[in-house]
Amino acid sequence: VHVRWAPVDWLVRDRFANAAKIDRVKAPALLLHGDRDALVSVANARQLHAARADSTLMIVAGAGHELVYSDAAQRAMAEWVDALR
Repeated sequence: VHVRWAPVDWLVRDRFANAAKIDRVKAPALLLHGDRDALVSVANARQLHAARADSTLMIVAGAGHELVYSDAAQRAMAEWVDALR
């Protein structure tokens, strides 16, 4: 999306067709995304969530692509895991 001028098809072999693959995951799925992710649009997380209706989608306010390292994301993941019990 960000480098439409580059020969991305030649450079990147993985198509990241996650919406087509998400049904293969048999475990509960948490989709965690930052609303300020400049690399991957939050729309991608919404598409994944639509492709797997039983998934949990959490949008972390103020978080970017590196959200997994944030305190808010760590808390969200811990709460999600606790709710699985």
